[in-house]
Amino acid sequence: MEFPFPPSTFEGKNRQAEIGAAFEWIKQGWYIFLGKSGLWLSSSFILIFLLFIIALIPVFGIFLCCFCVPIFSVGLFKICATISKDDNDETIYNFNELSILDLFVGFDFYSDSNGEKNEKNKQLFLLSVAFVISIFLLIICSLFILQSGIVVENTTTFNSIINMKLTIGKTLLVGFLIFLFCLPILSAMWFAPLLIFIHQKTCLEAIKISVDASLKNIIPAVIFNVFILILFCLSLITCGLGFLILIPVLFGAIYASYKDIFFGV
Repeated sequence: MEFPFPPSTFEGKNRQAEIGAAFEWIKQGWYIFLGKSGLWLSSSFILIFLLFIIALIPVFGIFLCCFCVPIFSVGLFKICATISKDDNDETIYNFNELSILDLFVGFDFYSDSNGEKNEKNKQLFLLSVAFVISIFLLIICSLFILQSGIVVENTTTFNSIINMKLTIGKTLLVGFLIFLFCLPILSAMWFAPLLIFIHQKTCLEAIKISVDASLKNIIPAVIFNVFILILFCLSLITCGLGFLILIPVLFGAIYASYKDIFFGV
């Protein structure tokens, strides 16, 4: 396979992966990390540091971080594609010169005579805007749910056990509802950056294809996200150091799922 793929040969057709495919994707993500572990650790550190600095901006920091994530993801996927390539690949990228600068390829607004790359960055910009809006709506919905009575008022000791059970039940319900709100966002963003940057799809086309592929693979997608959530929690236990490995494994796994679902590789 080539990176980027010729847009004329790609129509967005996808297939239904096996139920246990999520574990194979994560395994491939781990192998991709091992392929250039030093580069990955450096890139992950820089990414985390930059997003942390951006997040410190009052009020708008979190939304600016969300805006940057799809753009940075293109650079991470480019590294994945470089490591996963066959030796005889011939592409517009120089795969023999992997560097940390590849992390910023999504911010490269240089355009050729046809303006191709500029159009890709424009669509990537629109995707980032859509992601920010979706995160804003998610926060609003989450706050609305939290205001629906999750906090139980102080009561007598006699009723404390019953109230504690109600609080736990409501907490689990709120968490489940927020997770349901996250699913459309996750399905839309799963493949969209890759579809835009590799196949020159528009923002709306990329989201539509990504959602279609996600719905067709809803079971392995849910398994994948639950497993990643577990790894996320384990990374928090390590005071955040685990994210240096989780980030490349995550994006390597997403890239592996992309190749599996769209090309059967």
